Amino acid sequence: MRVSEEPVPDARARRAIPLIAAALAVIVVAGLLYLRAGAPTPSVLHAAPPVPILSGQYSVDYDFISPSLGWSVVVQRQGTPTFWVFATRDGARTWQKRFTGGLAQSEPATIHFFDRDHGILYAGVMYRTTDAGAHWSVISLPEGTPNFVFASATHGWAVVSEPDQQATTHLYSTVDGGLFWHRVDSSPPPGALWGRALPMTLGFRSDGEGWTGSEESSPTVSTTRDGGTTWRTIALPPITTRPIGGKGFLAYNTSVVLMPGNGVIALVSDGFGDEWMFTSFDRGQSWRLISPPPSPAQLSDLSFVDSRHWWASRWGALFKTSDAGQTWIPVATVVPDISGDWTFAPAQVIDAKHAWLVMSSANRRSGATGLMMTSDGGVNWTAANVPKPG
Repeated sequence: MRVSEEPVPDARARRAIPLIAAALAVIVVAGLLYLRAGAPTPSVLHAAPPVPILSGQYSVDYDFISPSLGWSVVVQRQGTPTFWVFATRDGARTWQKRFTGGLAQSEPATIHFFDRDHGILYAGVMYRTTDAGAHWSVISLPEGTPNFVFASATHGWAVVSEPDQQATTHLYSTVDGGLFWHRVDSSPPPGALWGRALPMTLGFRSDGEGWTGSEESSPTVSTTRDGGTTWRTIALPPITTRPIGGKGFLAYNTSVVLMPGNGVIALVSDGFGDEWMFTSFDRGQSWRLISPPPSPAQLSDLSFVDSRHWWASRWGALFKTSDAGQTWIPVATVVPDISGDWTFAPAQVIDAKHAWLVMSSANRRSGATGLMMTSDGGVNWTAANVPKPG
């Protein structure tokens, strides 16, 4: 509280104050009577609207193929492991339950649709639908591996690791949506990460073009054009690194991200935590060094409108590029009108104007999650409805 230091009026001035106040009151009342009919309604302060949330006992994954059409899978973490599949046709205003299933153990599930009819779901086992989620059937994965990637509703690949000391790996492919799997007669290229029983480090297109990262003494990636039967190792452009003292050995880790249509991004990191990014639009014949997304965004936060227009966001900071990563422009996002302590996951692009993201709160709401959507390119975000399991 601030104490006024203005001088206190003397007795005569204090007596004059009530008289002046009375005169002013008459003037004010007369003015109010005159202006009452046309006076604007005073503004009323209101609290931020409540945020639709899923409680922390559930995990959720979403996928939207248009601003109005999307799906979600919700997993119950506590009690009997159960999952539910929901669909929305009005941009998450309402959700309709489409499928319910059980889990051998509680673990997060993922869902992905290739078009309005064909989608896949992984919840300990693989499911697929060909009628917009009305019916789901189980797909058998080779040896039950969770290490797989689908480039389309029909073309997919899976990596199986043998339980031997060498952790021998085999590559399988399918061309009928997982009904039948064919073992690809090939060996992993030298240093390829998919040959080391690691989580899926392969990227494929439906025409058989595939890419994988590596761990080698120099930055390299590997590519195939025949679905994984033959592989070719490609050396990335030389990079300048810090000097290594003593007899140390510096290894480079590379990973590859496929862009929509054509083009790939290769990320290189070294033991010091330094990173470089390269793009190629001619299947690896030439490479161009690009700028990584500004901090705090990372390569894993990228989401693509097309091969030239990308978004990168983390913790509410959003950046865009319209020249395939040569330059990045920050987007001045408006703070959402929501209450609570929330952390924002990376935005997932639907088109140039529309995107969605999951927000979570680990402090006051014990891991609750919500859904945010934008229709103006990421400037304004609004809380959307979430599916209601049970």
